[in-house]
Amino acid sequence: MRSVRPYDYTDAATLFEDFWTEVDEVFREGIAAMRTLKIGIAGFDRMKARTMAIARGEHRPTRGEPTVWFTSIESFAKILSERNRELLEMIAREKPNSLSELAELAGRSKSNLSRTLRTMSRCGLVQLTEGERGTLMPEVSYDQVRLVVSLTSNPRQIA
Repeated sequence: MRSVRPYDYTDAATLFEDFWTEVDEVFREGIAAMRTLKIGIAGFDRMKARTMAIARGEHRPTRGEPTVWFTSIESFAKILSERNRELLEMIAREKPNSLSELAELAGRSKSNLSRTLRTMSRCGLVQLTEGERGTLMPEVSYDQVRLVVSLTSNPRQIA
């Protein structure tokens, strides 16, 4: 949302060209600003094999590989249930200064909310930072998630 600025109109062709140039710039800025968490799904045995390959130096994770892993799509779906996505949206929009403030906004108990946010924090979806007088302040870490599911049996191909 930029402020309005004067435009020197020359002709319709230039107006359209300038307009689309501006649209492209805004689009590029929006994409660059978007933070994406890459999440992988792999069974316990495959995740263990991947971890061991990394430890032995046989596999070096690349920049595009998931950084958070779940053992099933169902366990991932529980974390990003509709209710929890609404909670993430509320945190991003309202920027609460404490869990108490968020509990009041969300109409949820503080203890339930604390458990949910700690789980989301372990997955990297939420950051809990210390606020005033030791209160925990939740912040949403990412704008979106990208789910990666390997369909092959080779643990090296989990990326």
